[in-house]
Amino acid sequence: MIKRYPMELKLLGDAHRPFIHYCAPFAGLSGTVALVSGGSMDCSRYSLLGIYPYASLRSRGSNLTLECEGRRSTHRGNPFEYLESIFGESDSDTLPEYLPFAGGAMGYLGYELGGFLEKLPVPKDSTLALPDLCLFFPSIVLIRDRVEQQDYLLQSLAAPAEAVRTIRRMAAGNGLPAEFPGRPVAAMKVTSNFTREGYLAAVEQVRRHIHAGDIYQANLSQRFRCNYPGEAFPLFARLLAANPASFFAFLNEGGSSVLSSSPERFLFRRGEIVESRPIKGTRPRSLDPAQDKLNRQALLSSPKDDAELSMIVDLVRNDLGRVCVPGSVRVQHHKLMESYRNVHHLVSVVTGRLTPAENNINLIRALFPAGSITGCPKIRAMEIINDLEPYPRGVYTGAIGYLGWHQNLDLNVAIRTAVLKNDTLRFSVGGGIVYDSDPEAEYLETLHKGETFFKLLGVKI
Repeated sequence: MIKRYPMELKLLGDAHRPFIHYCAPFAGLSGTVALVSGGSMDCSRYSLLGIYPYASLRSRGSNLTLECEGRRSTHRGNPFEYLESIFGESDSDTLPEYLPFAGGAMGYLGYELGGFLEKLPVPKDSTLALPDLCLFFPSIVLIRDRVEQQDYLLQSLAAPAEAVRTIRRMAAGNGLPAEFPGRPVAAMKVTSNFTREGYLAAVEQVRRHIHAGDIYQANLSQRFRCNYPGEAFPLFARLLAANPASFFAFLNEGGSSVLSSSPERFLFRRGEIVESRPIKGTRPRSLDPAQDKLNRQALLSSPKDDAELSMIVDLVRNDLGRVCVPGSVRVQHHKLMESYRNVHHLVSVVTGRLTPAENNINLIRALFPAGSITGCPKIRAMEIINDLEPYPRGVYTGAIGYLGWHQNLDLNVAIRTAVLKNDTLRFSVGGGIVYDSDPEAEYLETLHKGETFFKLLGVKI
């Protein structure tokens, strides 16, 4: 079983250097996880870097592998049940008010883990061969508070002394690069697992399911692939600079790297308070201020986008109601406009108070995978997604973030997310389909969402 090492807290000082520069020296090490907040949203307060894990947990199907302090053990079973054996009880120590995390795991839960929660078809064979679940338990965590402009260092007894000294030297201004390493690498031809005509036909199939009364909405995605002989972390840094959002994440899994530029929060918990922020509705940005304003107004006044978001909000309320105190689930904000450099989005904020008998894993079970990237009813929508999409989703539309020992977690919805493995970059983009969806518009929406990737790769679609 995994030990819960106490973490020693040190104040490093003012956050006067780019957080991304602290991450760069460790990006090539297996087990490095960076959760980086960009932009100015109210949920963009903290950035975290976890390094030198003393333990890791991976799963493929029902096979789990635990590595802890040099020892390796294998287990077979439901990954969520195994996670509950690790996280089922929270530490009695109170998490300091100014910290989001003080020990636990950082990593991802892949979309196909949803098959352990509901009776779903067996997933198609994956071309990526990545773990369905990948969690690292860091011995060193660097935390930036972007509001207070302070950096904190957490270290356990398992932390390598030299790594701690390296971070302290960097905090003092020694050893940080003057410029970020890595040059842009042009990609070769980008291909999709759908042709344009194939995607339009798949949208029509979803609409037929809606007309038949099978579902009200389903999220359909396409995966792009290209040769990319460059390094993963410089690409991640350029993604962050090009289109900052609240829930960026980088993970070095060992044989592959995960790069997420997500703007969407799946689940947040601190004590009894839980929150989800579903996103639905998209319009492209325009360089012309007048046209950009029209795009915003069109999104806010769209009956289709209003219905799309409202359906998912109802789904989130229902799912939270399974584990929250009766009557505590509230829609705090509905149809907030969030504007990024490439798109405008509509966002709602749903909160609740977790029942004392529930824990982090039961909370995840109640909502995973996110309703915004499945549809409703969720199970039937996932069955249709499995029928229509050529490959398993993997990390994409799963969740990336942290699960703490102290009744705390924060996970994104892994959208706008890429995997780099063996010089091949794969990234997926999708959108919600409702009955009055226009197939051509839905296809173009996926291209708008992938625009930042396309530009950085130097390709036109």
